Amino acid sequence: MAKRAQHAIEKGSSPDTYKVVDAIVDGLASQRPQTRYVVGLDAKPIVLMSNFPTFVVDYALRVIMPK
Repeated sequence: MAKRAQHAIEKGSSPDTYKVVDAIVDGLASQRPQTRYVVGLDAKPIVLMSNFPTFVVDYALRVIMPK
């Protein structure tokens, strides 16, 4: 069971983990750290959508990902 879980994690993980580490180091070393550090292309649309009202995001997700 543990090997199956490890394989699933490795399969879904990104080889670009250094980007996350760089963001953490930047936040720790900065005198004025940002509230959020967005890492990766898949995170940017999520942050953008968080500025819209819920009903707009729900509609967009319904259109993008139909049942």
